Amino acid sequence: MALITLLPWIECRGSIPIAISLGMPWYVYFFIFLANLAIFPIVWFVMDYFWDTFLSRIKFLKRMVERIRKRGKKYLEKYGYLGLTFFVAIPLPFTGVYSGTVLAWLFNLSRKKSFVFISIGTLIAMIIVGIISGGIKLILWNL
Repeated sequence: MALITLLPWIECRGSIPIAISLGMPWYVYFFIFLANLAIFPIVWFVMDYFWDTFLSRIKFLKRMVERIRKRGKKYLEKYGYLGLTFFVAIPLPFTGVYSGTVLAWLFNLSRKKSFVFISIGTLIAMIIVGIISGGIKLILWNL
């Protein structure tokens, strides 16, 4: 499950439904959470050291980063760091830890504060996905 969580733009949105459908024990969700948080320092490091020298030349990545900037800017301008939490908490593609970290990096936000607010957003996203996935499983199980 933790490996599925590490996949860009799938993260907990893919690993939680799988864990629920397989009837995994409660502690698996703790590892999913930790795996999601492990993404933050890796992405920040990569952006710090490889964006200007290499990655910004890759058109696909440049478009992705610009898309993240456009989608996330309104959250940051309106709510500040709390906007970062909202952005990550929305359980949709391109709004998870990868995107939240890139967004924080793009806007030169504090690394420590960003980590805290992204962590909270991740927890909220996990709860939302868990409730939806668990509800769907209950509905399907009772059919």
